[in-house]
Amino acid sequence: MATSSRRRRMGSSALILVLVALLIWAAHTIWIGQTMRLPAAVESSDADDNHQAPVVANSEADKPSTKKPSKNRLPGKPPKKEKPHKEKKGSTSIAASTRSSPSSIVATPVPAVVQGREAAVVQRRAYYEQASGEVFAPVAYLLIISNEDFLDGALVLGVSLKMNCPRIAAGTADLAIIITQGRVSRASQERLKKEAGFNKIFEVPSLATRAPGAYWKDTFDKIYMFNLTMYQKIVFMDADMINIRSMDALFDKNYGDSTYVGAIGFRGGAEGPYFQTGMMVIQPTREMFDKIYARFESGVPPKGNNYNHGMNGRDGVLLRDVFGDRFKMIDNKYSRNLNPRWPVPDYVVSLHLRGKIKPWFDRKLPNLDPELGKKEFGHPYVLFWDIYEEQIHKLGLEYQLALRKKPLPEPFGGTQAGPDISPLTHVWMMRYSKKEYVQLLTSEDKRRRNHTVPGLQYMTGQLNASCVEVCATQSMQCHHKALSFSHGQDCNVLLQAFPECVRCEAGVYWRPHPGSDYPGLDAGKKESVCKYNLLHDERGRPNCTARYETARRFCPCVPANSCPGASCDAAV
Repeated sequence: MATSSRRRRMGSSALILVLVALLIWAAHTIWIGQTMRLPAAVESSDADDNHQAPVVANSEADKPSTKKPSKNRLPGKPPKKEKPHKEKKGSTSIAASTRSSPSSIVATPVPAVVQGREAAVVQRRAYYEQASGEVFAPVAYLLIISNEDFLDGALVLGVSLKMNCPRIAAGTADLAIIITQGRVSRASQERLKKEAGFNKIFEVPSLATRAPGAYWKDTFDKIYMFNLTMYQKIVFMDADMINIRSMDALFDKNYGDSTYVGAIGFRGGAEGPYFQTGMMVIQPTREMFDKIYARFESGVPPKGNNYNHGMNGRDGVLLRDVFGDRFKMIDNKYSRNLNPRWPVPDYVVSLHLRGKIKPWFDRKLPNLDPELGKKEFGHPYVLFWDIYEEQIHKLGLEYQLALRKKPLPEPFGGTQAGPDISPLTHVWMMRYSKKEYVQLLTSEDKRRRNHTVPGLQYMTGQLNASCVEVCATQSMQCHHKALSFSHGQDCNVLLQAFPECVRCEAGVYWRPHPGSDYPGLDAGKKESVCKYNLLHDERGRPNCTARYETARRFCPCVPANSCPGASCDAAV
């Protein structure tokens, strides 16, 4: 009996131990689940909400593939979807759980927080580095793109930052970019890393679906940058910017606590304080991310409509609603939108290309909004193409392989590929999108325009005289096609023809003065400047009849009997 009693007591003790172990296991599981969750604001709280917020990826199948695109894909088509597999370093999914991918770190808070913001950031960074196997700098330059259409702009901005900002070269600032999941191909992501030097790529679910009626709905993905809490500070820049000089000083300024942003703006005005969101300095914290997302969620369907209609549907309206007057002024030299007719001043640090038509858009397409036209073709435009062609295209793999007459990894030009399209003569822009196109390199375009015709002479005219009138003074005709010949568009030639010129620069379209009288001399109020014609804007291409009150034309003239009929004046 005693033995039987002891056995019963032992059995009861074992059962109790098992129950205690199960309770400990359950509590531990719940704690881990809470630790790994996205913020409550990022998880859908309404079961019947058709526009669900980003959710945690719970399996390997939920993660985007990092496999390189197939070399045998059809020209112009995005790489086929491949079987998902583990993330590579350098591509981090903000939405995924750390339970399924150590590199999916941005949505996960650190289990404990020490006192003081700087110490907390150091701890978070160490935690993220241990979880992902990556190393993060204390601060970062950050861009955001939502599709392939802005990749070329991101490449140029990335390269310009890397060229001008010592912190990036020293490894004390990351060059980071947020991309929308499923909308930027793996081939393009490789270009961001290899051609522009981005060392951190974060992938996020699109928030645009939450605000389908918003005109700028893709800009809401900017919310995610406030959750990059491994960084003490982030200098955010729109992808349509070009860096001219170092931005590093922005990291050293005092912007107050994390409830403030650094931005360009003003505090007066009838509508109260205002700041721009195209270039900001932020101090990411989980609290601000939660606050901004909660405001966004309450202002889009099904809960509201504040940010889901027309021009009010954009990041700027949301962030100004959240921060109000809590911003520290940044000098506008860090993000200048210049009149394109004038060269870039020495004090400007970065240019912002806010025109409706970006420099990398196909210039052969018609400008459907002439009222916004003057912003697109000017000195920033020329600078963009200089960086893209010399620092990206000619240093890229395809150009280097073509120089050595080696096979290319894929047909160059996508849907525009052909036997006459080569990296040695063309650039391939807006790749893997419906808008992709090819165009001649500037040097190749100039070479192909290096023509002449029998009896051609160049003559300088008086103020406000057309080339028809200038040539007629010598009983000659203006040769329309020759207006685009390389000789007449050469700055050295123009400076010799007009000794009074103080410099030579691109002539730019302006509504009162479209520039169709260039090449020539512009005798402005302050100085005389020689101007060549970019030949990129159809509204400002040169013709024989153009005149302007402050312009002296440089005219290609041929003997009157050398052109049958009116062929000399006919557009080519």
